[in-house]
Amino acid sequence: MKTNVSQDISLAVVANKGQVWRHLLEELVQSNAFLAAVLTDFQGLPFLSALHPDAKKGLEDRLIETLAAFAPPMLRTAGQMESFFGRFSVDEITTRTKEGALIVSRVVERPDIVAILTVLVPPRRAYRRAMNKIITQLQKS
Repeated sequence: MKTNVSQDISLAVVANKGQVWRHLLEELVQSNAFLAAVLTDFQGLPFLSALHPDAKKGLEDRLIETLAAFAPPMLRTAGQMESFFGRFSVDEITTRTKEGALIVSRVVERPDIVAILTVLVPPRRAYRRAMNKIITQLQKS
């Protein structure tokens, strides 16, 4: 996994792929009953997101901003650990809440863009296959 902080998201790529990617995020959230999904850059700035209709009304922006800010520092730290130790590669960062929900972050790499996908998964819900599928779709679209 590359976690080079200097790689910024290309606005041209986002503008070009935004509709397709937004649809993919919405499908991910709806079909898996995830609470939210957000694509961000490595500074934690969200550029696309999707929320489940049951998300708490009035807190949508705060939820997306929190999820967007969550992953970058942890992924940068994981990247530093990889460069120092070199014996492992980080696939995802997962945090479990007291209630059992998961915040899962993965890097999405394409030749023209590197982004972070973060999802909020309800307790006792499978997520890995859905995450793998959307990352493949984002890379191919």
